[in-house]
Amino acid sequence: MGYEEDIKRLRDEIDGIDAQLVPLFEARMAAAEAVAEVKSRYGMPVFDAERENAVIGRALERLRDAKNGEAARRFFRALMDLSKQRQHIQIRQTGAAPAGDGMPVGYLGLKGSFSHIAAVETFGEGAPLQSYDTFEDMFEALRRGEIGRAILPAENTETGSITAVIDLLAKYGYFIVAEKLLKVEHSLLGLPDAELSDIRTVCSHPEPIMQCSRFLHAHPAIAAFPALSTAQAAMSVAEKKDKTLGCIASERCAKEYGLKVIEANIQNSQGNATRFVVAAKSPVLSPACDKTSIVFKVEHRPGSLCEMLKLFSGINILKLESRPLKDRPFEYLFHLDFEGSAEDENVSRVLRQAEKCAADLIWLGSYPRMTL
Repeated sequence: MGYEEDIKRLRDEIDGIDAQLVPLFEARMAAAEAVAEVKSRYGMPVFDAERENAVIGRALERLRDAKNGEAARRFFRALMDLSKQRQHIQIRQTGAAPAGDGMPVGYLGLKGSFSHIAAVETFGEGAPLQSYDTFEDMFEALRRGEIGRAILPAENTETGSITAVIDLLAKYGYFIVAEKLLKVEHSLLGLPDAELSDIRTVCSHPEPIMQCSRFLHAHPAIAAFPALSTAQAAMSVAEKKDKTLGCIASERCAKEYGLKVIEANIQNSQGNATRFVVAAKSPVLSPACDKTSIVFKVEHRPGSLCEMLKLFSGINILKLESRPLKDRPFEYLFHLDFEGSAEDENVSRVLRQAEKCAADLIWLGSYPRMTL
């Protein structure tokens, strides 16, 4: 037998194996859609690291030839990426407006924090608000139905993106339904009878201390010490009742904790602002939506990112950044914000093409864009 006969026999064997794989692949994708419906119903995240590791572990245990171990690991990892992508698409297509009206809104930290101010300005003074200690606590509260929305800081003009928030949105499969831009203004607060000449020590979160370095440099008699948060620092000043002790915090903190604004707007930059996003378990699409956020992965090969970005050549990209994948060394997740809504014909077409081009793509939502 010659080459043509030998290769034909082997290719026929591969074709027969593929013929068996195709219906199994379709069955797995159908099962992934069913899983998405259940996860959406119970508010569970799409990504489950423990489950993925267990699937890969069982697959490796079933191998007869150990030399196939790494290839099998990559095969099942890619298969699970496709399953997660199908789940996100299913949730997006079936997602209804969240039933969060009238329910509490979650925010980070204590009253008077900038997250609290953003929540009040977004939802109103009389809105029911619930404080949480961590971002994950808020996402778990959303999952349990304790709150209908969560407002979270996503980006600061001076310190950059808060990537943990985007990571949690992708992990839980929740959506951005609104954004809020808040101008950050720091003030020196003290007891009601304190004056600037009385202050010898200030406490605050390390970032506001750095953002007010010029003021502190101009007043060398004042020593600065770190605190867990601006609101916690304000609470501490109110409790200790020491005229020599002040804090760097918001004017709202003065109102909440009975303090006095000794010096207002002491931050280095008058353009300091934080972008907050409002997260919900289901997307909300309306004619007002003109901004979309996605995260995606591309194949780990030359040109893959370029191919993806070419699809957006007719769309105004507002933000593009990468972050390393924790479980895959030297591979990256990309976060993309751009103008337009998933309901727009052009954006919808590009998203469909991007879903085919990406190794995984998660639509984080379309929402009204806000400017200062």
